[in-house]
Amino acid sequence: MKSAEVGRSGGRVCKYNVDDDDATIADLLVVAKEELKKGETLTIDGETVRGATVYEDGDEIIIMPSTTGA
Repeated sequence: MKSAEVGRSGGRVCKYNVDDDDATIADLLVVAKEELKKGETLTIDGETVRGATVYEDGDEIIIMPSTTGA
């Protein structure tokens, strides 16, 4: 099992646990009941990543707003 924190930029960040050590950020977003809106991006500890990225135990995943106003 591994855990990570998930939240939106400037918003509340919550910790979630996933039983699969190979879980991706997309898997974690399902557990967190979060969906990306058009133009939003994901970051792990400040670096832009994709939903298919396998995250590490203890990572902080932040959903960043669109920079294009979309």
